[in-house]
Amino acid sequence: MLLDSLGPTGVTDQGLRNAGKRIGQFERFLVTTLTILDQYSAIAFVFAAKSIARFKKMDDPAFAEYYLAGTLASVSFGILMGLVIKGGLALVGRGG
Repeated sequence: MLLDSLGPTGVTDQGLRNAGKRIGQFERFLVTTLTILDQYSAIAFVFAAKSIARFKKMDDPAFAEYYLAGTLASVSFGILMGLVIKGGLALVGRGG
């Protein structure tokens, strides 16, 4: 069973299982929401906070490339979705 392989708190030696996946989902949700609200400077804060958390691992070039490519793709997708939703809401607001 999945929970049998985890400790009582769901933490393994490497951290929470699927934490990176959940962080990415939450990141895209935040970026999409901030885009809808025209809070583009706050998107930079999300990116910076995530980068600070991974700062020590940036010494590994392979990790740095993987991290940057994934983060840029995630942020781009979040912004794109926010713009699409904003456009849809604008059309609905105009009645058409």
